[in-house]
Amino acid sequence: MLKFIALGLLGALVIAVLVVRFAPADSQVWNEAFPPFRMTGDLTLPGGFVSQKDPDDFGGEAAILERLDQIIRQTPRTKVFAGSLEAQTITYVTRSRIFGFPDYTTVSIQPVSPARMVIYARLRFGKFDMGVNKARVQSWLAQLDDTVSEDTPTR
Repeated sequence: MLKFIALGLLGALVIAVLVVRFAPADSQVWNEAFPPFRMTGDLTLPGGFVSQKDPDDFGGEAAILERLDQIIRQTPRTKVFAGSLEAQTITYVTRSRIFGFPDYTTVSIQPVSPARMVIYARLRFGKFDMGVNKARVQSWLAQLDDTVSEDTPTR
Protein backbone atom coordinates (compact mmCIF):
# COMPACT_ATOMS: atom_id res chain seq x y z
CA MET A 1 0.00 0.00 0.00
CA LEU A 2 2.78 2.44 0.94
CA LYS A 3 4.47 1.60 -2.35
CA PHE A 4 1.38 2.70 -4.32
CA ILE A 5 1.14 5.96 -2.37
CA ALA A 6 4.81 6.69 -3.08
CA LEU A 7 4.35 5.90 -6.78
CA GLY A 8 1.24 8.11 -6.87
CA LEU A 9 3.13 11.02 -5.31
CA LEU A 10 6.04 10.54 -7.68
CA GLY A 11 3.64 10.45 -10.63
CA ALA A 12 1.96 13.66 -9.44
CA LEU A 13 5.36 15.36 -9.13
CA VAL A 14 6.34 14.29 -12.64
CA ILE A 15 3.05 15.58 -14.04
CA ALA A 16 3.47 18.91 -12.21
CA VAL A 17 7.00 19.33 -13.59
CA LEU A 18 5.79 18.53 -17.11
CA VAL A 19 2.95 21.06 -16.82
CA VAL A 20 5.39 23.75 -15.66
CA ARG A 21 7.87 22.92 -18.43
CA PHE A 22 5.44 22.64 -21.31
CA ALA A 23 2.52 24.93 -20.44
CA PRO A 24 1.84 27.19 -23.41
CA ALA A 25 2.52 30.88 -22.90
CA ASP A 26 0.86 33.68 -24.87
CA SER A 27 3.50 36.14 -26.06
CA GLN A 28 0.93 38.95 -26.20
CA VAL A 29 0.23 38.50 -22.50
CA TRP A 30 3.85 38.24 -21.35
CA ASN A 31 5.44 40.81 -23.69
CA GLU A 32 3.72 43.67 -21.88
CA ALA A 33 5.77 46.57 -20.58
CA PHE A 34 5.13 47.76 -17.05
CA PRO A 35 3.61 51.27 -17.11
CA PRO A 36 6.26 53.86 -16.26
CA PHE A 37 6.00 55.64 -12.95
CA ARG A 38 7.04 59.18 -12.09
CA MET A 39 10.53 58.74 -10.72
CA THR A 40 13.36 56.36 -11.39
CA GLY A 41 13.77 53.62 -8.84
CA ASP A 42 12.70 50.13 -7.87
CA LEU A 43 9.40 48.58 -6.90
CA THR A 44 9.02 45.15 -5.30
CA LEU A 45 5.76 43.40 -6.18
CA PRO A 46 4.28 40.10 -4.98
CA GLY A 47 6.07 37.60 -7.22
CA GLY A 48 8.01 40.21 -9.10
CA PHE A 49 10.20 43.28 -9.32
CA VAL A 50 10.25 46.47 -11.40
CA SER A 51 13.25 48.70 -11.93
CA GLN A 52 12.93 52.00 -13.75
CA LYS A 53 16.09 53.80 -14.82
CA ASP A 54 17.10 56.85 -16.79
CA PRO A 55 18.74 55.59 -20.02
CA ASP A 56 21.21 58.49 -19.89
CA ASP A 57 22.73 56.93 -16.75
CA PHE A 58 23.79 54.00 -18.95
CA GLY A 59 24.95 55.72 -22.13
CA GLY A 60 21.61 56.73 -23.68
CA GLU A 61 18.67 55.00 -25.31
CA ALA A 62 20.52 53.82 -28.40
CA ALA A 63 23.05 51.69 -26.54
CA ILE A 64 21.23 50.60 -23.42
CA LEU A 65 18.92 47.92 -24.85
CA GLU A 66 21.67 46.38 -26.95
CA ARG A 67 24.08 46.20 -24.03
CA LEU A 68 21.46 44.84 -21.67
CA ASP A 69 20.34 42.29 -24.28
CA GLN A 70 23.89 40.95 -24.55
CA ILE A 71 24.12 40.62 -20.76
CA ILE A 72 20.74 38.92 -20.43
CA ARG A 73 21.43 36.43 -23.23
CA GLN A 74 24.52 35.24 -21.32
CA THR A 75 22.40 34.38 -18.26
CA PRO A 76 22.06 30.61 -17.82
CA ARG A 77 18.68 29.11 -18.81
CA THR A 78 17.53 32.42 -20.34
CA LYS A 79 16.27 33.00 -23.86
CA VAL A 80 14.27 35.56 -25.80
CA PHE A 81 10.57 34.85 -25.55
CA ALA A 82 8.97 37.72 -27.51
CA GLY A 83 9.58 41.21 -28.81
CA SER A 84 12.67 42.73 -30.33
CA LEU A 85 15.28 45.40 -29.87
CA GLU A 86 13.82 47.31 -32.82
CA ALA A 87 10.42 47.45 -31.11
CA GLN A 88 12.18 48.62 -27.92
CA THR A 89 10.32 45.98 -25.92
CA ILE A 90 11.75 42.51 -25.47
CA THR A 91 10.73 39.72 -23.09
CA TYR A 92 13.00 36.95 -21.85
CA VAL A 93 12.15 33.74 -20.06
CA THR A 94 14.52 32.39 -17.42
CA ARG A 95 13.86 28.91 -16.06
CA SER A 96 14.82 27.62 -12.62
CA ARG A 97 17.54 24.99 -12.57
CA ILE A 98 15.71 21.97 -11.15
CA PHE A 99 12.01 22.20 -11.97
CA GLY A 100 12.15 24.69 -14.84
CA PHE A 101 9.77 27.26 -13.38
CA PRO A 102 9.58 30.19 -15.86
CA ASP A 103 10.19 33.79 -14.86
CA TYR A 104 9.41 36.43 -17.49
CA THR A 105 11.36 39.68 -17.72
CA THR A 106 10.26 42.46 -20.05
CA VAL A 107 12.73 45.23 -20.83
CA SER A 108 11.41 48.31 -22.56
CA ILE A 109 12.21 51.90 -23.34
CA GLN A 110 9.17 53.97 -22.44
CA PRO A 111 8.90 57.09 -24.60
CA VAL A 112 7.57 59.29 -21.82
CA SER A 113 9.29 62.57 -21.15
CA PRO A 114 11.97 61.95 -20.08
CA ALA A 115 12.44 58.47 -21.53
CA ARG A 116 12.64 55.58 -19.07
CA MET A 117 14.06 52.09 -19.26
CA VAL A 118 11.69 49.78 -17.41
CA ILE A 119 12.63 46.21 -16.44
CA TYR A 120 9.64 44.17 -15.29
CA ALA A 121 10.49 40.71 -13.91
CA ARG A 122 7.78 38.36 -12.64
CA LEU A 123 7.03 34.72 -12.02
CA ARG A 124 4.41 32.73 -13.84
CA PHE A 125 3.52 30.03 -11.33
CA GLY A 126 3.04 30.62 -7.63
CA LYS A 127 2.85 33.78 -5.56
CA PHE A 128 6.32 34.29 -4.09
CA ASP A 129 9.61 34.27 -5.98
CA MET A 130 11.95 34.33 -2.94
CA GLY A 131 13.63 37.46 -4.35
CA VAL A 132 15.17 35.74 -7.37
CA ASN A 133 13.71 38.19 -9.89
CA LYS A 134 15.00 41.18 -7.95
CA ALA A 135 18.45 39.61 -7.56
CA ARG A 136 18.60 38.74 -11.27
CA VAL A 137 17.60 42.26 -12.40
CA GLN A 138 20.02 43.92 -9.99
CA SER A 139 22.81 41.65 -11.25
CA TRP A 140 22.03 42.62 -14.84
CA LEU A 141 22.02 46.32 -13.93
CA ALA A 142 25.34 46.00 -12.10
CA GLN A 143 26.85 44.33 -15.18
CA LEU A 144 25.36 47.06 -17.38
CA ASP A 145 26.85 49.70 -15.10
CA ASP A 146 30.24 47.95 -15.40
CA THR A 147 30.08 48.09 -19.21
CA VAL A 148 29.26 51.80 -19.09
CA SER A 149 32.15 52.40 -16.66
CA GLU A 150 34.54 50.57 -19.03
CA ASP A 151 33.46 52.79 -21.92
CA THR A 152 33.79 56.03 -19.95
CA PRO A 153 37.18 57.63 -20.42
CA THR A 154 39.10 58.48 -17.27
CA ARG A 155 40.57 61.94 -16.81
